[in-house]
Amino acid sequence: MRPLSSIFLGGAVIVLFSGLVSVHAARATEQDAAKIPPTDLGCTLCHSGPSATVDFIPPGGSESLTSFGRQWLSLGVAPGDRLWSEMAGLNADTDGCSNGYEMGDPDGDYPAGATPKPRFLDPSEQDCILPLDEQSWGNLKSLFES
Repeated sequence: MRPLSSIFLGGAVIVLFSGLVSVHAARATEQDAAKIPPTDLGCTLCHSGPSATVDFIPPGGSESLTSFGRQWLSLGVAPGDRLWSEMAGLNADTDGCSNGYEMGDPDGDYPAGATPKPRFLDPSEQDCILPLDEQSWGNLKSLFES
């Protein structure tokens, strides 16, 4: 039988380690959020699940991330490796519109701390319809011309 002191010490190490991991995860999330144009979606831009709110990140790993959150993580292991300029040109929800377009920054040149442009759509939801302008109308017509 193990002495009570060794059981207590082992439990204390686990609790301490868990606390350090959660503090690191919170810092990573804050660093990442500072790189992405702010939005009214708040935390739910990247985090999902029944307890996710605009102001609260639920505990959990990648299983509690939106398609946008998973794509953001795929850009690099460390928060410093991930850049909005790279993410803006991608399409997390596969609806045909870039993340940047849906976030109001199609060029991906949002400087941290700047006033955000209005968000058009949710980059984790397939809800994008591209505007119909002269060029896109010409492209559409050319598909049906013989």
